[in-house]
Amino acid sequence: MAQKGFPIARVIGIGVVGIAGMAGLLLWLAIALSDPTSPGAREVRLFDTWDVVYDDYIPPVRVLVAAIIVAFIFVIIAATVERTVTNRYRRSIDAEGLPLAPKIVMAETRGVFHGPVTITVLVPAHNEADRISATIEALKNQNDGPERIIVVADNCTDETPDLARAAGVEVFETQNNKFKKAGGLNQALKGLLPRLGENDIVMIVDADTVLDQGFLSEARRRFTDDRALMAVGGLFYGEPGEGWIGQYQRNE
Repeated sequence: MAQKGFPIARVIGIGVVGIAGMAGLLLWLAIALSDPTSPGAREVRLFDTWDVVYDDYIPPVRVLVAAIIVAFIFVIIAATVERTVTNRYRRSIDAEGLPLAPKIVMAETRGVFHGPVTITVLVPAHNEADRISATIEALKNQNDGPERIIVVADNCTDETPDLARAAGVEVFETQNNKFKKAGGLNQALKGLLPRLGENDIVMIVDADTVLDQGFLSEARRRFTDDRALMAVGGLFYGEPGEGWIGQYQRNE
């Protein structure tokens, strides 16, 4: 049973900071005891773009061993903390502190059918006229498509809302939104969430994202099979071309 009012998040945060400080102290001590010497820094130019200054000094064995030990300590502690927190959440019956814990949800919904799983997709968009059509097409072409697609047009000055309507989906235009993407979604969700049932799912898809075939059917299956499941996600990858920098930008 979870202990009511126990500040687990704060304790974990303090613990992580303390462990990091101890690890840094141990590494500093190992380096200080090794009496390092270095022939000096060197400079090279990478890809005719970046000037990189580096030092080819190799730490002594004791420093390398200390670094490996510190790394293993971090891994063990992180895994232990994650396991502890996960088990605490899964087994909790604290309906006030953790109302969405799996054990509580399973108990409350046992023997109750709230209808089939439905999916409403929100697509936040700000001047995405060059991308929005492909995003909508990929959603509509899913073999188990969503019940609703709503484009959240946030202060658009291009043809994004018109293209969305022409594609046959709903358009929600924000009003006096100063908080960008999050603000637009909050405005849309304020009117949407009160009308949703227990098995109605909301999915957020960026206006420059194209779903692979089968994503929605797999998501729907997982929500149908697991009454306590609260969220699913996916893997993102950018379009090919434009080198590493372009790939990183598109993945972002």
